[in-house]
Amino acid sequence: MAFENSPAQDYVFSSHSSLLKANASSQEQKFIENLVVESIEIYGQDIYYVPRTLVNRDTVFGEDSDSTFDSARAIRAYVNNVEGWEGQGELLSKFGIRVEDKTTFIFSREKFTEKVDDLETLIVEGRPNEGDLIWFPITKHLFEIKFVEVERPFYQLGRNFVWECQCELFEYSDEELDTGVTEIDAIETTFANAIKLIMDPGGSGDFTVGEEIEVCTTTYSHYYRRRGKWCYSDCYSFCCWYCYWHYYHRWWERL
Repeated sequence: MAFENSPAQDYVFSSHSSLLKANASSQEQKFIENLVVESIEIYGQDIYYVPRTLVNRDTVFGEDSDSTFDSARAIRAYVNNVEGWEGQGELLSKFGIRVEDKTTFIFSREKFTEKVDDLETLIVEGRPNEGDLIWFPITKHLFEIKFVEVERPFYQLGRNFVWECQCELFEYSDEELDTGVTEIDAIETTFANAIKLIMDPGGSGDFTVGEEIEVCTTTYSHYYRRRGKWCYSDCYSFCCWYCYWHYYHRWWERL
């Protein structure tokens, strides 16, 4: 906008309405947005955004211990911590060594909508969600989004162009990881709770990874409810610690 004071005279400019409208110019906003996208594409890193799927949400505590992660979307993100991870790093506690790495990932809003939001059903549509995961292939770290900053930088030219996700290292607690990305899914295989079973000789067929196994030796009317299913087995064989507990400590249920 050009302002002329001709002929020269004392003048007090009091109307700023037209100048303020210039800050909301759609052309300028699009120009800045293109610069943001280009900067992240040049200086960013390839990551995978892993959305969370709620299965049985606890409305009291606001959490879902049975959450699943069924997909992963590739997208570019800028890592805000160029000198390494934030947080307290490795700590030695009475429970062992605890790693508390933190970092911040910055997404272009335009690219996030294109690469993730339009392809997935998010818990809160239109933006990254707290509780979703981010896989960083370079260091093979899996982070959980703890907070999404929506007003930084603060309304450049009247709009915001990025999502700033503050993340912490993900603590696996027996969630199902079936994203289709081998390195991510391997976390479940490595860290999921497991019980070692020694099978009796005989039988036929081969077991596969992920297959459900049911122990059924019904010589006694002993049962134990595990994960919503009735499990019958012979107490004298002590095939698992469930039967051991039942035989010695819950004898009345066998009467």
